[in-house]
Amino acid sequence: MATCFRCKTQETELYENGVPICLKCVDARSVKRRPALSQLEDIRATLHQQFIRATNCKEVATAHNRLNDFLARGIVPEDLKEKLKKAAFA
Repeated sequence: MATCFRCKTQETELYENGVPICLKCVDARSVKRRPALSQLEDIRATLHQQFIRATNCKEVATAHNRLNDFLARGIVPEDLKEKLKKAAFA
């Protein structure tokens, strides 16, 4: 039997590429592998959808604030003041 090359505490008969390694170290190493490309693409797609939804919520909040300012305080947004001027001269 040989001592595991990685942890140097376990005796093992298992060899990988000519190097002794115990089952505990093999299992620990396999956990750290990167996820498959398809899993990464799924994560990216989910995060992108969440970003789009968050952006749309911000637009809704902005529109709500503009409407509330107009109804409660009579504040006309700058981009709509031109429309108000044209309607006054018509």
